[in-house]
Amino acid sequence: MKRMILAMTLVFLPVGALAQYPQGAKEKELAKYERTGKRESCIQRNRIESTQIVDASTILFFVGGQVYLNELQQKCAFLSPMRGISYTTSINQLCNTDIISVVETGMPVRNLGACNLGQFELLQKK
Repeated sequence: MKRMILAMTLVFLPVGALAQYPQGAKEKELAKYERTGKRESCIQRNRIESTQIVDASTILFFVGGQVYLNELQQKCAFLSPMRGISYTTSINQLCNTDIISVVETGMPVRNLGACNLGQFELLQKK
């Protein structure tokens, strides 16, 4: 009787090795907006028009003509502008208690990890 041996290799890379962001990219992107200080715990999911991943801890949500800044509760190792996010909710809201998945698009779509959302801050275009 032959035995089959399966081996699994896990590779852990530091965040900096996964996604290099141009210095000042976040500041440059956020310079287009004024922070209002108005925070929401949730946004309406069906009103989300698009998202923009700024860096490993910052996502802009474009919602019904408004822009919301979400600074994640902590850096998300695989989050980068070259990747996407997905989420599943049981209600028509995306909230600061929800978890997003970082996905690499292509065939097949690969789930790279999960991250906790933060509060949604309304931004005002300058």
